Amino acid sequence: MASGQRRRFGPSLALILVSLALVAQYLAIRLAMPPTRTWEMVGAGTWLVAAALGAAGLVGLLFQLATQRSFEWLIAWRYLRVQHERSWITLIIGIVLVLVAASVLVLSYFWGGEPRLEGVVSGPTLVQRILRGSALGVAGLAHWVLFFGFLMLFFSLFTTISIFTVFLGLEALVAVLSIMGGFEGDLRQKILGATAHVVVARPKGAFTDYRELLKRIERAPDVLAASPYLESEVMITSQTNLSGVLLRGIDPRRVQKITDLTRFLRAEGGTGSLENLMHPERLARIPEARFRPMVTVPLGKPLGKGGKDDKAKDNEAKDNEAKDNEAKDNKGKKEGGGSGSGTGSGKVIRSGVITEMWDVPGEVGKKVPPRPVYPGIIIGAELAKNLRLYVGDDVNVVAPLGGMSPAGPIPKSKPFRVAGIFYSGLYEYDNKFAFVTIPSAQRFLGIGDEVTGIELKVVSLSKATEVADLLRERFKGKGYQVQDWRERNVNLFSALKLEKLVMFIVLTFIVLVASFSIVTNLNMVVLEKMREIAALKAMGASGSSVLRVFLYAGLYIGIIGTLAGVLAGIGICVFLGEVGLPLDPEIYYISTLPIRMEPLEIGLVAFAGVSLSFLATIYPSMLAGGVRPAEGLRRHEM
Repeated sequence: MASGQRRRFGPSLALILVSLALVAQYLAIRLAMPPTRTWEMVGAGTWLVAAALGAAGLVGLLFQLATQRSFEWLIAWRYLRVQHERSWITLIIGIVLVLVAASVLVLSYFWGGEPRLEGVVSGPTLVQRILRGSALGVAGLAHWVLFFGFLMLFFSLFTTISIFTVFLGLEALVAVLSIMGGFEGDLRQKILGATAHVVVARPKGAFTDYRELLKRIERAPDVLAASPYLESEVMITSQTNLSGVLLRGIDPRRVQKITDLTRFLRAEGGTGSLENLMHPERLARIPEARFRPMVTVPLGKPLGKGGKDDKAKDNEAKDNEAKDNEAKDNKGKKEGGGSGSGTGSGKVIRSGVITEMWDVPGEVGKKVPPRPVYPGIIIGAELAKNLRLYVGDDVNVVAPLGGMSPAGPIPKSKPFRVAGIFYSGLYEYDNKFAFVTIPSAQRFLGIGDEVTGIELKVVSLSKATEVADLLRERFKGKGYQVQDWRERNVNLFSALKLEKLVMFIVLTFIVLVASFSIVTNLNMVVLEKMREIAALKAMGASGSSVLRVFLYAGLYIGIIGTLAGVLAGIGICVFLGEVGLPLDPEIYYISTLPIRMEPLEIGLVAFAGVSLSFLATIYPSMLAGGVRPAEGLRRHEM
């Protein structure tokens, strides 16, 4: 008896063990080998194979356990099984599609590319992108055809269609919700990198007692850092354009602990540093050019007069010169506290003399006139692109209400010098924010020692609401307003949640259509097996027993379709997360498709699939349970 049970459970347990072994092997290789593109693709394929084997093993194990429990499970399984010769045509078509997808993918690496220059890294061409996109599309179609063909080997056509529709709906639901969750997570990370977790402000009256309040806030539990800030809407103008911005006065030393501004300055497309903001005299060493090349990607880093093609041709020569310039710049920073040359200035300065100029070659050899020291300002990459600005450029900041005249209020203008260009990945943030020191902002706006508010960073996002409630209780009745990051972005995140909910409801209709397919399939089974149902009742089977047979048949369809669909959706998400689906950064502000899987959401998807499948079995089960033996035999004879 024990040996028979081992033989019965053996294949299912073997599949589960093989899937676990594949996952363990992948994790071991991932820890031992450095991450490369090839290993990412191998790992994604391993996850997909392990998920498929694990799903097959779990389904087999559940079936063996169920059939041992009662005969209704066995009869239900028998009613769903194929009653004629197995069809291999669909499975063969799926295998052919897999081979076609693999061939097109391999072809994309050897055909359609452009000759590469030594030392120049170039991306895939348009032809290669089309081929790889086609290979991905054919592979997606292939895995659907393969699964349908695999089901055709074991189940009848109508049962296969019912399982496949449940599988398709839940796979799409898991994948879409994970992609939307990835976009939401990426947006949340960027917003929290650019803003504080909690903000304390005074909407009415001057906020002048911020120093004492700052000390009290820093002593609050779960608060890591706090920093004052000053905000005002101004206009910023350059030689070529103008734009309205939100001028934000910050404490450069404190703000590094609150936001990711330092990381944004070091990101691709960013340049400069907070040190330039604290020491504007360094910026005076950067010469001012009369003409500037167009801003190219990455923002804030211009090309030479020949553009991208010429840069590629003389890349090796400029690398050697750049190393020499960098060594001299570092020496200049140590000796004079500034930089010997400016990013994007179009000039290279050595010992106060212009030695190279891309835009005006006739000025080579001229002495560089000293520049006045202006307060530094840090602007976003999009704003720098629109105004054609680089580190070291001078801009005018205009306040709308600078003073009064007999004709009315007049604007106030003051020159600033670009100390850095940051890239956060948020268009509105990169286009509308400009940072200066708090003293510079106070002097420009003509106000005393006051700020707009105090921003905080807490130990974790989950503690932000708790800290905000604590501070709100402490400062109750004193005119302070305390908001956490959720309250400050409530409209945005509410819209994202509503969008995800609507998408969940819309895609659930696919599973609802599948449930109608289950109703139709089981009704046809009831009509086809009318004689067998009558015979079972004649031999003593109760109506509830027959009802359970068809309930279990619907559960088989729902469980198999749900398990396969959820695992396939997870596999797609793992594949996209490991390999990465490239996106256009100019449009989406991210280079690859973000993926974030939420276990709770996946659990709700699985519950919805099984629940709708179970509800779809109620009517045909009651129809089968109400069949009378004599009526069933008589109808069959007719």
